Amino acid sequence: MKSTIKGITTIVPKYKFSQEDIFNSLTKTFGENEKFKSIFLNSGISTRYSVLDSPANYFYKERRSTKDRNDIYFKEAYELCSQAMNKCFEENNISPQEIDDLIIVSCTGVNIPGLDILLAKKFEMRADLQRTSILFMGCYAAFPALRKANEFTHFKPNSKSMIVCVELCTLHFQYNPSIESVVSTSLFADGCSVAIIESGDNKNNALSPSIIDTHVHTQYDTTEHMAFTLTDEGFEMNLSAYVPTILKTNSEKFVNELLSKNNLKKEDIKYWLIHPGGLKIINYLQKALDLDEEQVKYSKKVLNDYGNMSSATIMFVLNELLKDNVATSGDKAVMMAFGPGLTMESALIGW
Repeated sequence: MKSTIKGITTIVPKYKFSQEDIFNSLTKTFGENEKFKSIFLNSGISTRYSVLDSPANYFYKERRSTKDRNDIYFKEAYELCSQAMNKCFEENNISPQEIDDLIIVSCTGVNIPGLDILLAKKFEMRADLQRTSILFMGCYAAFPALRKANEFTHFKPNSKSMIVCVELCTLHFQYNPSIESVVSTSLFADGCSVAIIESGDNKNNALSPSIIDTHVHTQYDTTEHMAFTLTDEGFEMNLSAYVPTILKTNSEKFVNELLSKNNLKKEDIKYWLIHPGGLKIINYLQKALDLDEEQVKYSKKVLNDYGNMSSATIMFVLNELLKDNVATSGDKAVMMAFGPGLTMESALIGW
């Protein structure tokens, strides 16, 4: 029995910024720099969102401690998740008491009691609700959550699992003019996604894909190329310039492993939903997998409109496909993301 992705809700904070807005703030602090300008102009991003009314000014005018940042995270993440969950309940005509399993995903803040308990309390969810927090796994963390929800609903008939991915990446902008720091500042943004996973196929609703399979591969000899390091001034993102090349080298084999165990070929996949970790990464994977522009349009649209929201981003990409209402019975899609490890995660879904 397969589980079904019944509905996805996405939400972003109210403060919207153009790349030019953030670049100008950076320039006021560190001065004119052609390399910085090139990074921003070639990012493939037009706009991003933040819980702060001026994230760049907030971090560049004075140094901010990790506690300062985490205090904002916990308050704003709670509010953003509350809005997203409430919207999801309404859109899917589901009450909070119908949820059997709640999974919270995040890598941009932490507290105990965590969001899982406080959100369950807010919505008066059942006392026997199962809760899981998947923390600090990075951009691919929605996939372990999907796998866990799929397993839960598979073994518990008529059950519902809710996955909430919330990332406030702009809280970790760094007062640091290094190229790595500037690349991170040019990419990351805030957002939240909520997904409902139900037990059983949903053959009467073509908009609700089923989870067919998942696959993961970790390249253990590349752990130094991507990291999120705790410092006294927030989490510092370390993103090696070799990451796109590593992903390009390994992606075709990785995808073939997922497809072959399901007796499929690349030609059987109609939709490709790639985590938009950056324009260069999308382009490298597009070339490695021999995909055309149409096949990566959802990934590039999310990157352009929202930036990289870490774990929440892949759900935004899937939601763009679902909103288009183009998938028909028999269609299949591959979802992919990657992060520290280097780890590549994927899911095969079908209608």
